[in-house]
Amino acid sequence: MIDATRLTRVISLVVLSALVALWAVAALVVAPPAAAHGLAATVSPLAITPEKPNVGTEVVATAEGLLPGRTFDLVWETITGGWVVEDDYYFKGRRAVESTILLGRFRSGNDGRLTASFKVPEDYGGVHNVVLNFDATPVAQGMVDVVQSFEMSPTSGPIGTPIELRVKGLGWAAMESTWVVNWDNMETGFISAIDTKGSATARFRATGPVGRHEIKVYTGYMGQSYLNHEQAPNAYLPRPNFTFQTTAAGPVETAYVEPYQPYPVAAPQSVIGASLWLSRTQGPVGAPFTLRGSGFPSDTPLSLIWQTMVGSRVSGSGYGAAQSAFAELASGRDGA
Repeated sequence: MIDATRLTRVISLVVLSALVALWAVAALVVAPPAAAHGLAATVSPLAITPEKPNVGTEVVATAEGLLPGRTFDLVWETITGGWVVEDDYYFKGRRAVESTILLGRFRSGNDGRLTASFKVPEDYGGVHNVVLNFDATPVAQGMVDVVQSFEMSPTSGPIGTPIELRVKGLGWAAMESTWVVNWDNMETGFISAIDTKGSATARFRATGPVGRHEIKVYTGYMGQSYLNHEQAPNAYLPRPNFTFQTTAAGPVETAYVEPYQPYPVAAPQSVIGASLWLSRTQGPVGAPFTLRGSGFPSDTPLSLIWQTMVGSRVSGSGYGAAQSAFAELASGRDGA
């Protein structure tokens, strides 16, 4: 007669052995060996030098512990930034969508070591992850802290001389996205590069009197210069300054119009099937433009309406659209 207790122990041992075997098989299926991901037993972090480069600086990344003779993708992590504006007038803040840039494909050597060199892409300042991928699987990761750079030219000229301040590596987050330009301790304007990948150009003109003038660039995340730089919450950022020498000689232009980049506008719409065409969709105050149309009822009076926004959100008196007629005309016999 078989001992019931002993039989129970044998059955339990068999069941346990079967469960261990199943777990081992599942582990092989769910977690493939490191070799499948281009690794040897271990992989070191991705070492990057220098750690704080400017845009355009040559950078070297190295990794060890990789399987030899494998090809890896080196990926730069960033964001695609922009402004959120609704109905052409309502500002809602910043927009940031995670994105990546492929820096190149690199091959590990016979010793399992990989060395990759690349130039820092034109991108936002601050910390960026640099990831080494094998078959879309991350195997090593490092970090680069992109530092802002500032250049100004020219450095001398008569009153009215156009001056350009070119910056790269501006951040996209609130504390690093807005910088204020001061001329002789007076605010001239601000720079931001939310939708231009951290690069921007500020243009202004030299003023008098003849002599030396100080141009300083402050962080201004609240919209104005943060003068107490040492105790600012972003004191880790640079505070560049330049000198411009205003001279007495030479004629200068009397007027200058900024060549703004084209601003997207909504396509013309019509409830009667007519078509409209504008010779220009943006420009300075007083700039002439031509409006042409077709498909209107013949010999019909028409009104041109100008729409704008009035009011103030701060005063509490309301803010909204307003329109007024600024021209009266009529269509021709051909409906144009």
